Amino acid sequence: MKKDHISDQGYRGDDKLLIGLLLAVTTFGMFAQTMLNIATTIRMDLGISVDASNTAVSLAALFSGLFIVVLGSFGDRFGRIKMTKIGLVLSIIGSFLIAISPRGTAIYLLIGRVIQGISSAFIMPNALAIIKAYYEGPARQRAVSVYSIGSWGGSALSSIFGGIVASSLGWRWVYWISIGVAVISFLLILGVPESKNPPGDRKAGYDIPGIITFMIGMLALNILINQGGNVGWLSPMTLGLGLATAIAFVIFYMVERNKEEAFIDFNIFKNKTYKGATISNFLLNNAAGTLIVTLSLVQLAADLTSLQAGF
Repeated sequence: MKKDHISDQGYRGDDKLLIGLLLAVTTFGMFAQTMLNIATTIRMDLGISVDASNTAVSLAALFSGLFIVVLGSFGDRFGRIKMTKIGLVLSIIGSFLIAISPRGTAIYLLIGRVIQGISSAFIMPNALAIIKAYYEGPARQRAVSVYSIGSWGGSALSSIFGGIVASSLGWRWVYWISIGVAVISFLLILGVPESKNPPGDRKAGYDIPGIITFMIGMLALNILINQGGNVGWLSPMTLGLGLATAIAFVIFYMVERNKEEAFIDFNIFKNKTYKGATISNFLLNNAAGTLIVTLSLVQLAADLTSLQAGF
C-alpha cells in the first residue's frame, strides 16, 4: 500500500487531532442535521412558506452529495488538512447566515444551507482520509469509531438536540453553538502537518463531463421532487424536469462506463460485497430521510413541540 508522503516523516495522529476531527464532522452530522426537526419552528418564526422550509431542509444534503467526491479528490491533490479547514470556515459562514436570518425572507436560510452542504463535502471525505493517513492499527480503528460517532451518531442525536435547544434557548442558538464548535475544531487542527498524495500519484485531470452531467441530473431531480406538487405533476415544467433528469443520467452513464478515470467507476458494482453495502446504505439513508416528513407531520398535525417530536 502506498503511504502518504507526509506521514512517512513520522507524524502520528494524537487525541488532540482526533477531537478536532470529531468536532469537524459534528458540525454537519449533528448541527446541520437539526434542520430535520426544527424546520417547522424556523418556518413559523421567520414567517416563510412550507416550500421554502422544505427546500432549506434538502439543500444541504443535495450540495454535499454534488461536491463530496470532487472535494475528496481535491484533498488528495492539494491537502486534506487544508480542505478540512476550508470546510470549517464555510461551516461558520453558513451557520452565521442561518443564525441571523431576518423574518419575512428565506434567502439567508437558503444560502446558509447551501454553504453548510458544501462545507460537509469539504470536511467528511478529508477527515476520514486524514484518519487513514495518520492513524494505524488499533489507533485507526478507534479513530474511525470516533468519526462514526460524530457523523452517524451526531445525526442520530440531532433531532433531540435541536428540540432541546430550540425549546429552551431558541432555534438560532443551534447555529451559534455550531460556530463555536467549528472554531474549536479549527484551533485543534492547527499545526497538524499536511496530508496529501505524493506528486507521482496525482491524476492528470478531473472527469468534467461526468461531474457536470451528474450535477445537472441531481439538480433537475431535486427541483422536480420539491416543486412537482406545486406546479402539477403533469405540467410542462414537471415533465421537462423529468425528461432532463433522465437524459442527464443516461448521458452520465454513457460517459462513465468506459472512462479510465471516471467520476464514478461502475465496475466496482460487480463486487457483490460492495453492491450489498451500497444497497444497505441506500436503504438506511432512505429510512432516515422519512424523518423529514415524520418530524414535520407530528408538529403540524399532532401539535407536538420540536422537543416532543425529537424524542
